[in-house]
Amino acid sequence: MKPIIIPQEDVNSETARIVEIHAERGAAVKTGDTVLTVETSKAVFDVEAPEDGLFLSLHETAADVAVNVPVAFVAASEAEREVLG
Repeated sequence: MKPIIIPQEDVNSETARIVEIHAERGAAVKTGDTVLTVETSKAVFDVEAPEDGLFLSLHETAADVAVNVPVAFVAASEAEREVLG
């Protein structure tokens, strides 16, 4: 299972807002697919799937989330996906 982490854009950004979730929970995604659009105090940018697998968001749209911690995962198999529910 590969985590999806919103990078810290600058030293003052500790949170980001999920503007849009582009993949449904459990949907198959490919490496490089846009899965999230996020907004920090400096920019709006897309976050891509780090590998092929099943997308599992831990948050809803409009959620404020911490940067540099997992906000979603890409599971390599259905068995891995079931670990997060």
